Amino acid sequence: MIEVSGVTKAYGDKNVVNNISFKVEEGETLVLLGTSGCGKTTTLKMLNSLIEPTNGVVKIDKKDITSEDPTQLRRKIGYVIQDIGLFPHYTVEQNIAVVPRLLKWDKAQIKKRSEELLEVLGLSSSWMKRFPNELSGGQQQRVGIARALIADPPVILMDEPFGALDPITRKQIRDEFKNIEAFISKTIVLVTHDVVEAVELGDKICLLHDGAIVQMGTPKDLIFSPKNDFVKRFFDNQRFMIELMVMTLEDMIPVLESRNDQKPEKLQFTKETSLFNALECVEESVENDIAIEIVNENKKPMISTDREALLRAFYGTKDILSKNRATA
Repeated sequence: MIEVSGVTKAYGDKNVVNNISFKVEEGETLVLLGTSGCGKTTTLKMLNSLIEPTNGVVKIDKKDITSEDPTQLRRKIGYVIQDIGLFPHYTVEQNIAVVPRLLKWDKAQIKKRSEELLEVLGLSSSWMKRFPNELSGGQQQRVGIARALIADPPVILMDEPFGALDPITRKQIRDEFKNIEAFISKTIVLVTHDVVEAVELGDKICLLHDGAIVQMGTPKDLIFSPKNDFVKRFFDNQRFMIELMVMTLEDMIPVLESRNDQKPEKLQFTKETSLFNALECVEESVENDIAIEIVNENKKPMISTDREALLRAFYGTKDILSKNRATA
């Protein structure tokens, strides 16, 4: 869906983005991750012609974006930014309707689609006549997301979309983001400097440093098979939590003890569940002495175990994942 080939952006004699190439498949979420000044936002803005590359080619759906009028291109790409960018003198309804009006939608179609999106995003349609200053930061961000989605664009670009929110609201909206049906099948490129956010939301991560790509792959690739010391160090501060997030219960089965003791309570998880989510559910359970059953895609049990066995299997699974990726 998106193909970036040999793209460089120079300001004077400095390359802020230096000869980068990557692909984003249809329906995939790619996270551009890195420290401040590494070129991730510049890269994002070159995908919708807000910034013109010095060299290289950007294609969307196999079409060079320079062959299309930039204004028309941007109307087909959703865009969400950190400071939300709502027009303060427009109501919620008017803010959401900006692109549909440019596309000459009729009023009834705009109203119907706006109300549908607000409901999906947890906002009542009764808020349509409110102004941005009457909304909380989280509510404003939801309106910004609705505005990006309303024309049903196949591509969504997101620049630090949750960065201005408080930690609790930020986590809540991130959790919603993963489950919003309107995002399913969209091709998304998201910029962040938050490693937990990158791992949580990205199908793939592109780690940038000094304008160049250091490593690109799945979150599991970068955590368990870092290309160099920079990649390893980048995740070190939150490594334990991230390892729990990228490790699935299926990964653990080869070293996981089967515990068939009769427990008063049982929790069932699919094999794709992360260890982090499984442990979080166990901790939230009223019953501490609880059985854990891992099932396959057909809901057939694969193994029964418990919390202590999962924790014991964690380090053995780490070794397996690291060795498997080192020899791949």
